[in-house]
Amino acid sequence: MKKKVQVGVINVTMHPHSPKRYVELFRSARAQNMAIHLQGTSWAELADVHEVSKSDAEVKPIYGEIYKYTNFDPKADWYNKDTKQHATEEELEDTKQIDHLRPESTRFTFIFYPDEHLIVYSQYEKSKNFTPNLATEFFNALLNLSQLQEIYGEINVTHQPEENAVTEIIKLPSKRKLEMTITRPNALKSAEQKYLKKMKKRKVQKIKEELTADSDNAIEVDDELKDAIKIAAKYGNVKTSGKNDQGERVTIDTNDTPFSAKDFYDDKHHTAMEAFRMLAETVLDQFR
Repeated sequence: MKKKVQVGVINVTMHPHSPKRYVELFRSARAQNMAIHLQGTSWAELADVHEVSKSDAEVKPIYGEIYKYTNFDPKADWYNKDTKQHATEEELEDTKQIDHLRPESTRFTFIFYPDEHLIVYSQYEKSKNFTPNLATEFFNALLNLSQLQEIYGEINVTHQPEENAVTEIIKLPSKRKLEMTITRPNALKSAEQKYLKKMKKRKVQKIKEELTADSDNAIEVDDELKDAIKIAAKYGNVKTSGKNDQGERVTIDTNDTPFSAKDFYDDKHHTAMEAFRMLAETVLDQFR
């Protein structure tokens, strides 16, 4: 039977950083045993963290499971469908036995690659979705727990955008406005190293820049600005507004175009985890 596997990609950065320190961060986060509030009655927890044994990396990737579920206040009034009234104390006795259980639970898998500091996570499991916004919110809250910040400092969490969104921003012929937010990059590339050096020298954690074209002109994108756009897309956010080739007003925002990739597998030949990891490795190659 054909089944779907779908993933997203999140960039995680800390300073100072090293592959080993990233793994320690995730293991420390698991040890906190904290439930993270997402929205409404939706909560999520990091349940497991394991080393990917089949890897040649010096610091091996880790994989884990996130359980998303519905939380509720056990002390709130319960409704009895039979009596059409609030449940009595006597009727609620049985609920005390399930205080540690939560309904509508879905398990989502992720792999964290410490060398690239990227999380590839499952967005789709058993007809349920773990949206880019919820996944980013979860990891941002989890990895920035106050007790972890005391050890690891502030962790920047950025969902990676679709590559064509960055290309469209750069190529938009008539850019009137360009807004960029850049947090300290991990300096894996020369352009990132330049930005990191400048931010360290100025003791800056985040740069917010807004460019507006002068009258009757469009913003000109040179090599330096092109690098800044790419870094902002990876470590923050980029938004531009202007006109396309047809003269239509458009706005392009990397926050609105989160990266997603999907594939289909035959469950007679592959397990869900095997299919997830194969797609994760394929996706990782695009971001290396």
